[in-house]
Amino acid sequence: MEPLILVPALFTLVGVVLASTGFRTLRAARRFQAVALRSPGVVTDLRYRSVGRNIGSGTWFPILRFDTADGRQIHTEAMYGRRPAAAREGDEVTVLYDPADPSRAALEGKAGGGVLGVMLLVMGLLFATLGLMIGGIALLVTDRL
Repeated sequence: MEPLILVPALFTLVGVVLASTGFRTLRAARRFQAVALRSPGVVTDLRYRSVGRNIGSGTWFPILRFDTADGRQIHTEAMYGRRPAAAREGDEVTVLYDPADPSRAALEGKAGGGVLGVMLLVMGLLFATLGLMIGGIALLVTDRL
């Protein structure tokens, strides 16, 4: 493959991977929201997870305590984190949880899969479109040389 076409091909490939990841993330978030039940709960703690080696580039995940519809008390880490934290320790919140697996829980209105999915999908489509456009221009230019 000619070097002139390699860069647009990589842009297109990265775009397709990002877009498909975004699509799968959106689909998973919609599936979760379709089956999720609501319960009042409390944020008992916050857990910080760093991303990579950069200090300060992490995310805060709330630790939630709530009761399921069948009376079980659940203490679990939220599926999605945010920076800054979406809630503080001691905050009373509404929890969305999967009745088949109550450890899969998120704060109502803060289920980040939808936002993340949209961002990945849009970025992927932009990368793929840019790659295809640059690749098409590169092919036209090399055909005329």
